[in-house]
Amino acid sequence: MQTKHAKLITGLVVVLLAVLALGATAITTINAQRRHEEHESRLRRLSERAAKVLPKEAFKPGAYTLRESHYVDGYRVFAVVNVDEHGQLVNVAFNQLDQFGLNNPATATDITRWNTALLKEPNVAKLSLKHGNKQCFQLYQNYMGRLIHAAHTGEQHQFKINNHASTAGSGGTS
Repeated sequence: MQTKHAKLITGLVVVLLAVLALGATAITTINAQRRHEEHESRLRRLSERAAKVLPKEAFKPGAYTLRESHYVDGYRVFAVVNVDEHGQLVNVAFNQLDQFGLNNPATATDITRWNTALLKEPNVAKLSLKHGNKQCFQLYQNYMGRLIHAAHTGEQHQFKINNHASTAGSGGTS
């Protein structure tokens, strides 16, 4: 009978020790998780504070425009980038306009998508063509790259592109 009690007591002691060990492990894990979350929170606050001090992009306030001087295939480009007094991009517009000031319907959807993307992330290298017109995309990257660069430097606010039919799409300036 005593052996049964001894086995029972030994079994209870083993179970109790196992529960204590698991409980200690759980408490250690919970404490480690809490310290990790506190550390992450502190890093996030420091990062937010640094972001307020250092703006994402250092643009110079103003309106930066680009205009082609001639119509090619019935359209010419007019593009504008506006930067507010805080150095933030507030407007990006690139349009292929006909003589009546109407957008080219063949490229309007792609251009709207590119304008929106460029306003969010002012880096023409990060734009993607997907299924659009390759020639229009290259022209967009070239012209908007010039305007974004001008907005960074603040030196030249207006560009007039001499786009004769023989140089259409080459982006030669006059």
